[in-house]
Amino acid sequence: MAKKKKNSKKEPQGNYLAQALDVALTVAVAAGLVYCGYRVIGGGVKIDQGPSTISDNTGVTDETVETEPSFQSVEAANADVHNGPLVLVNNYNAFEGTESDLVSLYEVKMNRESHSFTVSNRELMVKPEMADALITMLDDFYEETYDDNIEVISGYRTKEKQQELYDEYETAEENDEEFEEGEGEGEEKQQRAAKAGYSEHQTGYGVDFQLYGGEDYDGTGVYSWIDEHCAEYGLILRYPDGKTDITEIMFEPWHYRYVGEPHATYIMQNKICLEEYIDLLKGYTFEGEHLLLKDSKGNSYEIYYYPADAGQSNTLVPLPADAAEYTILGNNVDGFIVTLSVGAAVGGDAEPAESDAEPAEETEAEESEEETSGEEEEATEAEEA
Repeated sequence: MAKKKKNSKKEPQGNYLAQALDVALTVAVAAGLVYCGYRVIGGGVKIDQGPSTISDNTGVTDETVETEPSFQSVEAANADVHNGPLVLVNNYNAFEGTESDLVSLYEVKMNRESHSFTVSNRELMVKPEMADALITMLDDFYEETYDDNIEVISGYRTKEKQQELYDEYETAEENDEEFEEGEGEGEEKQQRAAKAGYSEHQTGYGVDFQLYGGEDYDGTGVYSWIDEHCAEYGLILRYPDGKTDITEIMFEPWHYRYVGEPHATYIMQNKICLEEYIDLLKGYTFEGEHLLLKDSKGNSYEIYYYPADAGQSNTLVPLPADAAEYTILGNNVDGFIVTLSVGAAVGGDAEPAESDAEPAEETEAEESEEETSGEEEEATEAEEA
């Protein structure tokens, strides 16, 4: 019986070569994708995760690279439009901010062991920023002049107390009388008293001076140092001479207000009032030009205005993507003032100049304060607006 032959037909050699090339190509493409993925991840480039398109010619994935955003947003409560040291309070803008976080100027002064000035009573309250700036300034004033006769007679004032003062001024105007302090005719006095609810004393950022013993403080003579240097401490002369038509409060050389650096430097150097400064800042927006400032120590800032989102409880305030140090403060009108710290002074603060004068003997004002161990003194009735 004849044996059946096995089928000895061979596959064409070309098929094996094609399969081998397919496998090699698959391995090469896979290796290339893994390598590209490694390079992308290692380089920190953000890749769009949407669908990608493969080219028939190259086999390379056509990917979209996202760019870093040019800004970030910070949520600010619209209620904070009425808070902070830049709030503008005048006859057209009532104070609607918080009246908490007040401190006794006298107690802070005693804790700092400052004897460079006196405070009319223990209950005279101010915001902490004002207390710190004011004490530092008056300590430096004493180091420069050895004069400790300044007395702070007014700080935070309630709406009810302001109403009493306003009524008193109105009565003087109706009777065409002069006040005991001899401040002038009734019409002038009314310009010194803000309406209840419209006095910046209610903010806790304003104070009034007189000289120890009741003498008026006029900012002249040795006291001119304060107007020349107050901006270095974030303070301004709130109602300067020649600005009554804008502030609607006549010149008050004794009334100082805390607004902070670098705003105080710009206001005092350019001899403008707070109303003019707040209005000026509206010309500087996030999208447009920023106001570039340097403070008294040489630190650099960018400042711009951003309106509050009307009808909402919060506003998303835009900031540059790289903003690290900034403040967002309300203007008490309609929006926020953003202050970016963009450069520190080189070499640190300058050393204060030393005076050749010798310290004066302890004055009656300081002796009285020490003898009474801080007992409350009678608050003067010469409180101003």
